Amino acid sequence: MSIRNLFVLITALGFISPTALAQDPLTQDQVVSGTSTSSSQKIQFGRDAITDMKETADYVNGLLVAAQPEQDAVKIQCLNKKLSAVRALVQVSESALASMQEALAVGDDARADYEFRKIGVAKNKAVQFRGEADACVGEEGKAETQESAQYEGAELSETIADGNAGIGIDPPGVSPFE
Repeated sequence: MSIRNLFVLITALGFISPTALAQDPLTQDQVVSGTSTSSSQKIQFGRDAITDMKETADYVNGLLVAAQPEQDAVKIQCLNKKLSAVRALVQVSESALASMQEALAVGDDARADYEFRKIGVAKNKAVQFRGEADACVGEEGKAETQESAQYEGAELSETIADGNAGIGIDPPGVSPFE
């Protein structure tokens, strides 16, 4: 196995979650290898994955539409980034599905397996972006807020400048650019 194939395999293993594929008739190992699946299974998986990613894009778009009346720029920007990422994954997957179908038609199994794995990785990244979009709006649709703590007790008499005045030495340079 070449180093490139090993890298692709390890990368794909890192992105594929067992729960996301539990609903599909293909196992995680079949998605990673792509070699033990039939041509019709690969095409069906690609179509299902694209449908799931489009549903994810619609979901994130719904979050964005709901966030726009609040005029929270941070939330809107975060959701826009996630939506554009999911839409890009849909486009990549649609292109990969077409390439996979062409490769299967001419009998190029290696290319078909590559495009199949690409769709699997894109599907799992879309699931990840959906979770990140949920995090953009916070729990239960509420925007994330900063929390602060109040200190009640004796006031500190020593300031930062007072505490470091008696050291008498400069700290060593730790920057690699000096």
